[in-house]
Amino acid sequence: MDVPNVRRTEFQLLDISDGFLSLMDGDGNSKDDVKVPDTDVGKEIEAAFEDGKDVLVTILASMGEEQAIS
Repeated sequence: MDVPNVRRTEFQLLDISDGFLSLMDGDGNSKDDVKVPDTDVGKEIEAAFEDGKDVLVTILASMGEEQAIS
C-alpha cells in the first residue's frame, strides 16, 4: 500500500499580500507561494497579523500540495 509522505513545518509570518502568505523558516529562507486559506484559519491568521502580533503558521505539505493549518 502506498502512503503519502506528510511534512509539517512552522514558519514566521512576515506579510500578507494579494492573498498569499510571505513566510520565513528558522534558517531565514523565505516562502511566498502559500495561499491564505479560505477557512476560519485564514481569517484568524489575517486578524492576528492586522493586530500586529507575531504569528507562527504551520504548513502541511504532501504530494506536491501545501496548506496552512494553523
